[in-house]
Amino acid sequence: MKKVFIVAATMVMMTVGVLADIATVNGITWTYSVSGGKAEISDVTWATAGAITIPSSLGGYPVTSIGDRAFYGCSRLTSVTIPDSVTYIGGGAFSDCSYSLFDTTTIPGVKLVDGWVVGYTDECPSVLDLTGVRGIGEYAFSGCSGLTSVTIPDGVTYIGSGFSSCSGLTSITIPDSVTRIGSYAFYGCSGLTSVTIPNSVTSIGSSAFENCYGLTSITIPDSVTSIGGGAFKKCDELKSAIFLGDAPRDVGDMVFNYCADDFVIKVKKGTKGWNGDPNSTELPEAWYGYPIEYARGDDLYPVLDANATAEDVANALGGSVDTNLAKNITSVEMYSKYKEWAISVKSPSGEGVAGIEAVMDSSIAWMSFALDQSRLIANEPVEGDVSIASLDLVETDGAFEFTVNINQIDVGDGAVEENLKKLFKIEGTATLGSDENFSSENVEIKLAEPVNGNVKFKILPKDSPDSFFIRATLLK
Repeated sequence: MKKVFIVAATMVMMTVGVLADIATVNGITWTYSVSGGKAEISDVTWATAGAITIPSSLGGYPVTSIGDRAFYGCSRLTSVTIPDSVTYIGGGAFSDCSYSLFDTTTIPGVKLVDGWVVGYTDECPSVLDLTGVRGIGEYAFSGCSGLTSVTIPDGVTYIGSGFSSCSGLTSITIPDSVTRIGSYAFYGCSGLTSVTIPNSVTSIGSSAFENCYGLTSITIPDSVTSIGGGAFKKCDELKSAIFLGDAPRDVGDMVFNYCADDFVIKVKKGTKGWNGDPNSTELPEAWYGYPIEYARGDDLYPVLDANATAEDVANALGGSVDTNLAKNITSVEMYSKYKEWAISVKSPSGEGVAGIEAVMDSSIAWMSFALDQSRLIANEPVEGDVSIASLDLVETDGAFEFTVNINQIDVGDGAVEENLKKLFKIEGTATLGSDENFSSENVEIKLAEPVNGNVKFKILPKDSPDSFFIRATLLK
């Protein structure tokens, strides 16, 4: 029996041994593991010193991760070059290294290693702009209670546990380059009252927003297909989660457990999968045990605070099929006006679907808003609908004044000149003969008072020709 026990123990040790590989590159011994064809560095020779470069591949596999505590205690390191292949740095990867290894001047209060955020100093600022960083390591700012506002730069694709337990954090700007919000990303950020998840995010990790007591509502964009267990657990003021797309395919346990007593899932009409059938639009009474209902009115557009950026506005408008909205509505002020207008919209006939639901499903919502409609345009205008109703020469100043009528469209008193110029392209030429002669640079355009609700532009040639020709085109 004793021999059998020894053989069995040897076999176990051999099995464990194949989980990690060792390679020596430029005199440095690297310990790494391979998963999914990608290598993660888990350890390096303790005596490694001076300036080193992490290899971009080990054993023929690209190095994409630096594991937890991989360089722990390497106190003689002075510089580390990290290859572009790396997309993840684990917690404490450079802990107990020499302070001289870290760049703390590029962003005061932040520890950088070759552009990666790996920690913070005692002087970490309350307002943090991370523009220029390559990525954010796990637990980089964990427990930094004095941090109140963070701007994450465009280009960062993954947010891990870097901000867990930042209880003072009240504002976070997530760029639309982020595709994954990892486990414990904002765990315990009890000061967060709102967060905008961009439409680029496909997965939200386990406990990502757990214990975020200040959240009252969260909007899940239609890009999200996976939500980890306990992602919003113990957000005890969270009353609703608004889903703009189909039901996520992968859902963990207790995602919304211990939220507000009246917590409810709200979904957009026409979305699928809530009853378990990915092709069905049927709405059950509950989803994973949580009450579910259709979203209505302003639920479909989130509330933005005064500090929201143009990117936040674009993300908030991401649920609409009209892509022109994000191009033209870039400020919180205009977003608020648009939302107020959208809530009040009526269908062309005054019956049927109305309000934000109709606006979100409209490909011409921007045009309707720009023309200050109290309802959606019944049919999308085409270029052939544009006609010049009158053209009058004002001899005193050489100005040409004309009215452009568009079938089925009226202009209300709130029409904005800036918006209307984005709807029409007005061109002029003193010489006919070629389309190339027409140019918007040849004219000045001013919005005149509407006549009987019709759009009216005053066109002023920049020169004073004997004759002048104009062309009006409706922009799509």
